[in-house]
Amino acid sequence: MNHTIETVELRAGATTLTLHGGAVDDIDGLYVTEDGIEGWLSTPDLKVTSQERGIGDGAHDIPDGMIHYAARTITLHWAAVSENRDALQRLITSMGLLTGRQITIRVMDGEQDTYCTGYASVDVNAAWPDRVLTKNQLTIVCPRPERLAWQEQRLQLSAAHAGGGGGLSYGSGVKGLSYPLSYGDVAVDARNVGVLRNGGTYPAAPVFTVHGPMPDGVTLRMGSDAILAYGQPIGMVPLVLDCRSRTATIGGMDVSRGLTARGFPTVPAGGSVPVVLESPGGGVVDCLIRDTYM
Repeated sequence: MNHTIETVELRAGATTLTLHGGAVDDIDGLYVTEDGIEGWLSTPDLKVTSQERGIGDGAHDIPDGMIHYAARTITLHWAAVSENRDALQRLITSMGLLTGRQITIRVMDGEQDTYCTGYASVDVNAAWPDRVLTKNQLTIVCPRPERLAWQEQRLQLSAAHAGGGGGLSYGSGVKGLSYPLSYGDVAVDARNVGVLRNGGTYPAAPVFTVHGPMPDGVTLRMGSDAILAYGQPIGMVPLVLDCRSRTATIGGMDVSRGLTARGFPTVPAGGSVPVVLESPGGGVVDCLIRDTYM
């Protein structure tokens, strides 16, 4: 989908402000000025401390898993335009509605549509021209530094069988293999199998929402060996497994103590991870993932 270059939406609660990209013109409204958005496409500051080698050249190697980034700080340069002085005042005041609460900045630029969430401060130019007020800044500090795709990807997994396990059947009385051989519904029913994909440039952390009834809890297998499992029954209130915070919550309460396996997956940049729901029950698992950028 194509959008006007650097069209920006600022959202805080029920408030949504749209800032137009391109040159500031005669149409009343809020604009992103030619100074653009600092800190949007650049990576945040690194949180890596290297230790010089006592003997030999350079410092000790830093593994990929130890390369982390600080919070993202975004500086949006904006202007307010109106022929009417009162309307100009209202435009400036509207930016103040973003303070004191969490806001989401969404930038629609060409084919890329991404967002970050944080808290903001507003800097308004001290000059008071008649119709165009430029050289203003909105600074947003985003504790989570990743830029996430606005459009999420969703898939739903359901138990392929209501009870019992898959595998070979040895017949009643366990007297020997029953023919024809069967590996159970779980092996042939694709409702319990899906693939998580990340088209971004940085590892993505999916979120799994488990809807009951799942009387035996839930077990998710990621790829060939990683397992994420919760061992308690899941009823009407969904269980949320957040792979970024590596927590389990029900109704907003932390129930991570009920996890019996903690194989929280991340999906590599430009890659994919298969996921299989291995638990019986009448519930479903909603999987959500967004392309992720740093």
